[in-house]
Amino acid sequence: MYKISVINKVTASNRGEGRIMTEKEIEGLLLESGAFLQGHFLYASKLHGSVYIEKFRALEDPNVTSILAREMIDLADAAGIAHPRVVIGPMTGGALLAFEVARQIGAKAFFTEKMESTMELRRGFHLEPNEAVWVTEDVVNLGGSIHQVFDCIEGLGAKVSAALILVDRSKGRVKVNAPFIPLLKVVDLVEYKPDQCPLCKQGVPLTALGGRKVATNKAG
Repeated sequence: MYKISVINKVTASNRGEGRIMTEKEIEGLLLESGAFLQGHFLYASKLHGSVYIEKFRALEDPNVTSILAREMIDLADAAGIAHPRVVIGPMTGGALLAFEVARQIGAKAFFTEKMESTMELRRGFHLEPNEAVWVTEDVVNLGGSIHQVFDCIEGLGAKVSAALILVDRSKGRVKVNAPFIPLLKVVDLVEYKPDQCPLCKQGVPLTALGGRKVATNKAG
C-alpha cells in the first residue's frame, strides 16, 4: 500500500524564492491539505485500493493552488518551455489549475468540457492556427481525459507545448506528444482486482469518488 509520510508543511513564505520544491515537499503539501484519503476505494481503472487522492482538498484552498501553479510554471521554465498565450485544463480540477497558472504568467485561461465521449472547447474560446498552448491536469490515472484534451487542441490546429500535471499515478502508462511534467509521481500505490482485494474480503465498505458508482447486485 502507498506509504504516506508526515512532512513539515510548506507555505508560500517558506518555500524559498526561485527554489523548485521536491516531490516530498509536494507530497507534504497535499498531505497537509487532506488530499490523501485512507479507506477502501474504487479507482478509475475499476481496481480497488486503500488510498485515494482527492485533489479538491488542495485545490479548494487558493493559497495552496497558487503554490502548486507556481511550481508547475517553475518546472516548465526550468525545461526551457516558452510561456503560451493560452493555458487549457479539462473541467474541473484541470480548469482550476489552468486559471491560476494563466493568472501568474499573464495568459488566458480556457477549459474543455466533456461532451458525450469527447472533449470540446466551447464558450467562444478560440485558438490561433499552430499556436502552442499549455495543458494542466490534476490527477492522471489512465490518461483518458488528457488524451481527449490533446485531441481537442490538435483538432483545432493548435499544439500542446507542455502538459503540467499535479499528480501522475499512471506508472508510465500515459504517453503524450509534449513534455509531460508532473509535480508528484505516485508509483508505489498498490491496486487490487476486485476478486483479489483484501479489503473486500475483510468486509470494508467500498467508496466510489470522482463521479464513479459502486456496482450493486440486485435480486430480481
